[in-house]
Amino acid sequence: MPPRLYRFRTASKSSPKTLLLGLFALALAIVLLKLLLPFLLLGALGYGGWKVWQWRQQRQQEQEAARQAREEYLDKIFYRMVRQHHGEFTALDFAMETQLPTAAAKKFLHQKAIDFDAQFKTTAEGQVLYCFSSPAMTSGSVQASSGTGSLEDNQD
Repeated sequence: MPPRLYRFRTASKSSPKTLLLGLFALALAIVLLKLLLPFLLLGALGYGGWKVWQWRQQRQQEQEAARQAREEYLDKIFYRMVRQHHGEFTALDFAMETQLPTAAAKKFLHQKAIDFDAQFKTTAEGQVLYCFSSPAMTSGSVQASSGTGSLEDNQD
């Protein structure tokens, strides 16, 4: 049996009804698009704004978590240094231990001195020695002498 040959249809002629129906559908699509375009743009703008707000919230949460982690890290080093140095150390000691700039170390120690009602001494070299005392420390509390005073007395 010989193979069957199929004839492909050539482009058929469109009837006026089909052409008119196609033009009507195109016109309807254009009108709907024109009517819905403001709403589509508003929706896209709203979605974009929502995504930006989400990104900003996430970024703020990450920054807050990083700030808290840094604060915990500095507190841990601070308490360790208080124990190791029997409550007496300079801002330079703290800056070297934490790798903070000296100004940031001084600011941190100043706040801790206020929080814990610390005293300070001036060394022979002129450095300020922060003195944090606790009854739990074996060396006892820091005694006030002529070279000691509270931090509020010596504000820069």
